[in-house]
Amino acid sequence: MRSPLPHARIRRIDSSRAASAPGVLTVLTGHDIAATIRPLGCVIGLRSDDGTPRVDADRAVLAVDRVRHVGDGVAFVVAETANQAATAAALVDVGYEPLPYRSDADSPELEVPIWADAPDDVCFTWRFGDAPACRALFASAHHVVRITLASPRLVPYPIEPRAAVGIYDEQTDAMTLLANTQGVHFVRNVLARAFDRDPRRLRVLTPAVGGGFGAKIYAYPEHALVLESARRLRRPVRWTATRSESFLSDTQGRGHITDAAIALDKDGRFLALSVRPTVDLGAYLSQLAPLTATGVGAPVQAGAYRFQAVEINVRAMFTNNVPVDAFRGAGRPEANYVLERLIDRAARELGFDPALLRARNLPATQTRPLTAATGLVIDGGRFLDNQIRCLDVADRAGFEARRRESAARGRLRGFGFANYLEANGGLQVAEAMSAGAFPVECATLTFSGDGCLDIVVGTQSSGQDHAVPLQRLAAERLGMDPRHITVREGDSSVAPLGRVPADPSRC
Repeated sequence: MRSPLPHARIRRIDSSRAASAPGVLTVLTGHDIAATIRPLGCVIGLRSDDGTPRVDADRAVLAVDRVRHVGDGVAFVVAETANQAATAAALVDVGYEPLPYRSDADSPELEVPIWADAPDDVCFTWRFGDAPACRALFASAHHVVRITLASPRLVPYPIEPRAAVGIYDEQTDAMTLLANTQGVHFVRNVLARAFDRDPRRLRVLTPAVGGGFGAKIYAYPEHALVLESARRLRRPVRWTATRSESFLSDTQGRGHITDAAIALDKDGRFLALSVRPTVDLGAYLSQLAPLTATGVGAPVQAGAYRFQAVEINVRAMFTNNVPVDAFRGAGRPEANYVLERLIDRAARELGFDPALLRARNLPATQTRPLTAATGLVIDGGRFLDNQIRCLDVADRAGFEARRRESAARGRLRGFGFANYLEANGGLQVAEAMSAGAFPVECATLTFSGDGCLDIVVGTQSSGQDHAVPLQRLAAERLGMDPRHITVREGDSSVAPLGRVPADPSRC
């Protein structure tokens, strides 16, 4: 059962009618599991820019005294059939006291904050770059252009919804979760902390993922609930999200409102870039959420353009929405979008051709590494050549004729282009760097007596079919027939290590 309100106190929960409904095996509420399952917390150790701790708003498996977004879990009903469970869930009686709610990060401050530890609903602030150098360059610039942009929230919504089966072995006190995750080890480790148990006694299996787009990276309350229900009932418990539940419970993406400014000299050369995103985190701090606008997005904020200095000031806010986390690109699309829209605005306001303005500030072909103003080391590229070729293939020179033809038929026609900079490694690099480490991955190769090879990897394919290139790579290096090589993934009990999979340069 899920909350119909975005923000409310829970005054009472009466599950007695649901518990006695036909086919019902158990009904769990937040009070029932408070002593056995901890909330699901963020794993990223990012602090505010002044050194103070951020506000850790962990996601409760089931709400106890307050709901904080529409779809927040209130009760979990297990029955012999899905229809019986749904019918019984409607019998759970919950008394709500509605509270004021924040619908987005720009909403006015609430009388009753979402979290007591964050009276202004700010989770953290974060700074990056050279602020003094930026201020000096903006003060001396011939031109300053500003823009405010929204990167609206997006719902991943794969065709295959999230699903999970919880299994408990009473003899060994071991838990097994079958779920369509994007990484069994990550999910296992988060759940092991929630249950306060040795990760070796919690196995996560992913037979297939279906669509993921980032939303299936994380451990979810439903994962913990099927495991806890299986432990209590001593029988497997299955859950599958409905389409509506996916909208109300899967982590979402984007949700940025950004103020940005660019400083240029009299000839249109870029001097400095200032970017100030206000980030909607949703009601809870999701497991990788701080990285999106900080360690992942910030390094590519200046693209490959020749800026002298960059400053980024992130303000991350709680709202009464579904939690936000990594989604398709995770911070890099937002950063590139802001930069390219800002350049287009500058070209329009100052009378420059958008292509020539970009060309004036792009490096020519680079065969050696160069360092962007953000500190990102770019190993090389044909930046200007790529733009020239792109515009040639798109026949930009013939666009005006096509526009006139469209106008004659009463239609509008536009032309847009952008230079997009991606960074390899993505979340793995950012997560490891935030912990002062370096990202690692692991594979185990086992040769059998009949000359076959078994490869076990910690990565997780989500439609990319990792097995084929891994088979071919091993076959080429070892001089083997690919038919004698098997690749296994999606099992935390056989792969010793695994990071979040299917990320940049891992697809």
